[in-house]
Amino acid sequence: VHLGRTAEVGYFHITAATSIGANARRIEAVTGERFLENFYGSENTINEIADILGVKVDQVKKADLNTKEELLLQNKEIASLRKEKISGGGAIDTIKAAKVEKEGVNFFVHELPDASKDELRQLADKLRSGEKRSIIVLASTTGGKKANLLVAGSNEAVDIGLKSNDWIKVLAPEIGGGGGGRDDLAQAGGNKPENIPNVINMSKKMFDDFIDKHKLK
Repeated sequence: VHLGRTAEVGYFHITAATSIGANARRIEAVTGERFLENFYGSENTINEIADILGVKVDQVKKADLNTKEELLLQNKEIASLRKEKISGGGAIDTIKAAKVEKEGVNFFVHELPDASKDELRQLADKLRSGEKRSIIVLASTTGGKKANLLVAGSNEAVDIGLKSNDWIKVLAPEIGGGGGGRDDLAQAGGNKPENIPNVINMSKKMFDDFIDKHKLK
């Protein structure tokens, strides 16, 4: 539409500005009745947001910032509680209660709900620091779709032949993934968390084979 003069445009609101070349930009805008529709639509939206937040319209921005700060604080508190739950005394006691001991070697194997790779590592560090000759296999599911797996051992376990990296290479395919690491700690991720029970059983067999192979006393 071509206009005889700019005054014919009336109300004018720029909705977007994009680059179309060197020193050239395309401006998109609404005018006339479309401008009024957008204006009143935005006004209604702001009023609805104000009602939800329980504030006046001119306080919406401040209330939004306060809500974001509260959510950030709550997320930090949730993360702290999860860390305490996973790596705290409760989880440690549960895992230790199911410990298997053969020929002086302690074996810890456990599945934790919704634990990250970092959280599994922190838990493994606590277990092996308190138990000499220890081998640890931990698994978890993240979001119901991803599986995390960790194999770790104390220095004493490594000295008698443990290679966590070799264990992870055997176990990781079962959860549909792969991983790696060192003799004392290796981790893997996969997309088949439903196979974690199989991994637990496989690791128990691997522990028995490890003991038989090294003929520990």
